Formats: sequence, structure tokens, C-alpha cells
Amino acid sequence: MRNSSSFKASPSLLCLLLPILAGLAQARVPGVEFINNMMVKGLSKDWDMTALVAEPLVVPQTGSKESDLVVGGLPGQKPQVQYPQYAGYVTVDATAGRALFYYFVEAIDNATSKPLVLWLSSGPGCSSLGDQALMGHGPYRVSTDGQTIHGNNASLLQEANVIYLESTTGTGFSYSNTSSDYKGLSDRKISEDNFRFLVNWLERFPEYKERMFFVGGEGYGASYAAQLMQLILNYNDVDGHTNITFTGILLGNAIIDAESSVKGYLDNLWGHGMISRRLFNVINATCGSPFTRSCQMAHKFARQLVAPNYPYDFSASICNLTPPPNQPIQNVDSLYECSEKNVAEYLNTPEVQKALHVNPATIPQGWRQCNDGDTDLSVPLHSTRYSLKKLNMTVAQKWSMWTLDNYELAGRNEIYKEGILLTTVRECGHIAAKTHSNRSLGMYKVFLHAVMGQQKKQ
Repeated sequence: MRNSSSFKASPSLLCLLLPILAGLAQARVPGVEFINNMMVKGLSKDWDMTALVAEPLVVPQTGSKESDLVVGGLPGQKPQVQYPQYAGYVTVDATAGRALFYYFVEAIDNATSKPLVLWLSSGPGCSSLGDQALMGHGPYRVSTDGQTIHGNNASLLQEANVIYLESTTGTGFSYSNTSSDYKGLSDRKISEDNFRFLVNWLERFPEYKERMFFVGGEGYGASYAAQLMQLILNYNDVDGHTNITFTGILLGNAIIDAESSVKGYLDNLWGHGMISRRLFNVINATCGSPFTRSCQMAHKFARQLVAPNYPYDFSASICNLTPPPNQPIQNVDSLYECSEKNVAEYLNTPEVQKALHVNPATIPQGWRQCNDGDTDLSVPLHSTRYSLKKLNMTVAQKWSMWTLDNYELAGRNEIYKEGILLTTVRECGHIAAKTHSNRSLGMYKVFLHAVMGQQKKQ
């Protein structure tokens, strides 16, 4: 991947962009502090780690590395892969019987020299196993028959060992034996569970304790990623345990700041010609603050107006003209999300669940991509830019094009002295790797190499 200031491209090719906010968090740079404060709802300073560290973070487990190994590959896997993959549950609360499901795949080549990445998906309540492992930057794609899978030639596994975590309780295969755990979920509780998962997972895979570690997420999952980052940094400040080798964070289509997200979403609708000038003017006059009832009503009206459009990729084509049984045609997602249907069919196959060490009794309704708490929004580049503007950072490298090694225009980026990199991926929707896996891989590759190179110099 190369930066380029002379490569010319038609503006019409740049209408769909995926923002990736990536920050180096070894020091308390302004970007990290901003993300921490904006992500943790209702808090204006770091979380108090005293109580969390005082409790026994390492809890009894029913699984092990050996029992979690996926032996012989997954059903319908073509061709058979050679790299190890693991799946199972990590208990985060032994008393409540609460456990999070994970799927872990080691890097394709030289796994011992490559970093560890934990990926959290959007929602709240959407599965990274479905979103990313089987549709995004993961190792596989599910075929249209819903029974077989084939390799992804532009997987993030070329550059990293990746954990796909199904967070929160009730998401995907994750479960609890305590019914109250499915109600009243908060950002704080979810993030603390994610942190407990990480600590206990590293006990199961101790060879990764000293490995460079990145956390990533998209949409609302980026909120969880940033909150987990804060917990790790604060945990590392407390004596008496081995620090987690936190190296960097990747936030895709991130909901960083509520005010910026609302403004960016509405400006994006106007910029794409999806709402009238009159409505746009009314919204601007109404939304002095996005938290007023009048602004929320205007926002809701705008969303209803554009409802026939697929919100996660405005350029997506209809792939299914027959809506699912008992679902109205107004459910526009069913017209576009054919790959989601294939993934759900595959993961609900008994042979697949057996290979992944799933306990079917914990998911009586079967595996679903998102649970009933799904409130995901498509977050445009506008929102990320408005959020970054509040940082008042210094530009180190101005807005410029970047290309793949074959000189294909892949997007644009801007680098700030405070350790923040803003990158766009051309012609992509909410999940970049789903539509342009090569460009997505190029972005991850350069970021990971740059950060690890800087760490080795220190």
C-alpha cells in the first residue's frame, strides 16, 4: 500500500467510505483521553479499577485450550486449512453461570511472530462470528447453499491471530444461567465482562500474554473496544499482576460521540440526496442539541423517510425478492442480507455447532446474527470527522489518497501527531471487508505494521 498525491479518480467512485479510527495508546495522548471520556456514558473520568481488580478475575472454567480445538476443520470446509482454530466458552461469572462464546483462528503463516487481535462487532447484540469471521475479514465465506464454506483470500489472518468474541450475554452462542443477566445490560457491565473474558482467555492461551495486542470493533462494537481499551490501560496501572501488552486500537464506523453521530448521519443523508432541503433546514434549526425531544423526533422522521434504503450500504443491490415468511416487505434488510441468511443457516446446522463445541441447550431459539437488542446505526464518515474535530489535534500528514500495491485507489487518509490515523476505504459500506476485502486487508496491514514497527523501536 502506498500513499499517493497524484493519482486521479472520479469523485463518483468515492461516495461510500468506511472510516477507521486507529490510535496508539501507549501514552495518554489527547485522542485516547477523548475516546475514553466520550465512550463511557455518564462518566467524566477513568473507571475506578479498585473493585474490579480486587475480585478474583480468573474464575473456574469448564473448557480448555485442548478441548476447544476444532479438530479436522469445520463441516463443509473447502479446502481443508492447515492453521489451528479454536472455539468454545469462557466463563466470566461462575456464580451466575455467564459465559461468552469465542472463535479464535491463528495466523495463516508465522503465527508466533504476529500480533493478537480481539474483534467486537456492532449492535449492541450482534455477533462478530457472523459479521466478521464468516462475512468480513475472517477466514471463511459461507456459500449460497448454507452448508459449505470457502476460504477468504484477503483475510486479516494474513497479518494477525484473531479472536472473534460474541459479546454481549445472549448474543450468538453466548449465554447465562441467570435470567436477569439478559435484562438491564449496560455499557459498563458489558465492557467489564469483555475484560474478564480477555483475562481468562489469556490464562487458557498463556503463550499470547506477551504478544502485541490490538482491540478492534465496528459500529457500537467500537464503543466496547474503546471501553475495553480504557479498562486495560487502567488495569496496567495497578500493581500485582502481569500487564496486558496493549498496542493499539482500530475503530470502524465508530459511534464515538452521540452529538457528532447524529449530525454526521443527517448531513450524510443530505449529501446523498436522500432528504429534501426543507427537511434538512428544519432538522438543523431543531437540533441545537441532539438530545432534545424535538431533535429526536426529527431524526426519527428522517430515518423513516429513508427506510426503504439499506442503511449499511447505500449502493447494495437487492439479492432476494421473496421476503421471509411472516415478515412484511417493509423489512428492507431481508431484501439485501442474503449472506446473513446463509451464515445463520450454516451456524444452526447441528454438525457445525458440534464442531464449534456449542451447547445447544443454551440457545433454544437457535443462533441469530443479532439479538432483540439490536440498535445498530450506519455511521458515516461525516460523524467521524465531526468527532475528530473536537480533539483540536495537529495534522502530521494531510488528507491524501492511498493505493494498493497495484496502484488501485483504495481510499484516503490523514495522520495526526497525537497518534491518530483516520483512513477511509473506497466504495465500502458498514463492514468494509464484506464488499472490498482486499482494500480492507491493505488498510489493516499498513496500520499493524506501522504500529508494531514503532513499538520495536521503543
